[in-house]
Amino acid sequence: MKKIEKTICVNFEHQNGKSSFNIKLDPSDTSTTLSEVRMILTGAVALSIKLSENQPEAIRKVIDYLQQDFVDGYSFEDGKLIIPEF
Repeated sequence: MKKIEKTICVNFEHQNGKSSFNIKLDPSDTSTTLSEVRMILTGAVALSIKLSENQPEAIRKVIDYLQQDFVDGYSFEDGKLIIPEF
């Protein structure tokens, strides 16, 4: 089986009560889809929960965060997908 390795960089900034996330891929990676990025990041979140000393609390915090983000109509109002030109 061929080994596939992807690098995803997540930058986080919290300023003036707002959080900003930037997800970046290697510019030479033109094949990774947004769906694959979600799958990879979800796997990373699942791993962090499994490694937690208190898994029920860890998963509850993740679910609460997601619920809060999707209920707040302003959470993603300035979100955008930027695809750099190669």
